[in-house]
Amino acid sequence: MKPTIVIVGCGRVGTALAKFLSEAGYRLSGLASKSLSSAKRVADLTGTEHFTKIPWEITKEADIIFLTTPDAAISDTCNSIVSNGGFKRDSVVLHCSGALPSTILSAAKGCGAFIGSMHPMQSFALNEGNGSPFHGIIFAVEGDIQALHIAAKIAVDLGADCIPIKTQD
Repeated sequence: MKPTIVIVGCGRVGTALAKFLSEAGYRLSGLASKSLSSAKRVADLTGTEHFTKIPWEITKEADIIFLTTPDAAISDTCNSIVSNGGFKRDSVVLHCSGALPSTILSAAKGCGAFIGSMHPMQSFALNEGNGSPFHGIIFAVEGDIQALHIAAKIAVDLGADCIPIKTQD
């Protein structure tokens, strides 16, 4: 059985991940967004039952958590989830920023989570048609080895490939 996934941040990347991870057979256990209407829109698109403005309400039991907020909000979002007991031990916390290292998620690592970044090497439009925007692209991935294994599996399941990079890259 595939792991459960929560997506925090229902913008372009979060929406695309939610839609195509769901189509690839992953179980979306929840969606969170600063805008409840954005979370509801993606929930309706994917058939996800739980959506909220409060991420730690849904991250506690997830196996994989994607933080797809704007770059400037990743650290604060992660820290807020940690402060509210929102990551379980051995969960995998990934962000999709191309400008920030996985170490921005160090608060989650302090809770026993594995951290990584999984940056798609392309930009996303909101309504770009029916085909997967991930098919044939490359993700640059870095972080804890456990997170890298999960990121690589997800990339393949999305029809993409991945290249490992060093945190300082």
